[in-house]
Amino acid sequence: MQPSGRRRHLSYDETGRLTRVEYGDGTFSAFRYRPDGALVEAENESSKVTLERDAGGLEVARWMPGGVEANRLCHDR
Repeated sequence: MQPSGRRRHLSYDETGRLTRVEYGDGTFSAFRYRPDGALVEAENESSKVTLERDAGGLEVARWMPGGVEANRLCHDR
């Protein structure tokens, strides 16, 4: 239980990464990762964001449902 009194249940994958948080009010957050551990998707009951990464694992874009690009990032090396 959180200090606010809100209940939650946490789920983890076999490597210990957080994959899902379920709250007592029926809301949730879910997370998906690449095999190397980089986050590639975050979702809740009202939205989903897919992260595009380059070969080095840096985030280069964020996509919303329907293929809408939410953000494109540029990294200096």
